[in-house]
Amino acid sequence: MPLSYEIDAEARLVVLACGNTSLERWRDVMMAVFADARYQPGFSVFVDCRSATLAPSTNEVQGVIGFIRSHRAMLGQGRWAVIVEQPAGYGMARMAEAIAGVSSIELRAFRTPDEAHAWLARVPAPESA
Repeated sequence: MPLSYEIDAEARLVVLACGNTSLERWRDVMMAVFADARYQPGFSVFVDCRSATLAPSTNEVQGVIGFIRSHRAMLGQGRWAVIVEQPAGYGMARMAEAIAGVSSIELRAFRTPDEAHAWLARVPAPESA
């Protein structure tokens, strides 16, 4: 399955469908999301990797988190939910979650879309000063 995206402006949600893809292709699609007139910073991102048969490499995971970190102005404070069914891919998504946490990026790995959607729908607790 090729990498593609949909934007639900009413729900303030970007849905990325990704199978086996390269970091470069992923970056290109994210730049297309930013250029899409329906997109606004602060939208949450639902990354559906259930069709991927290969786990990303450590370098690819670090590249994704680096991209997110370096594009914070375009991304805003939206949450990232990553859905992965395969064990190796889920392990890499959990690594991304740990790296993202260090960068104050709210990213979580899930095995099912229902869990991910429930987490995205929750209102985050206010940060204490």
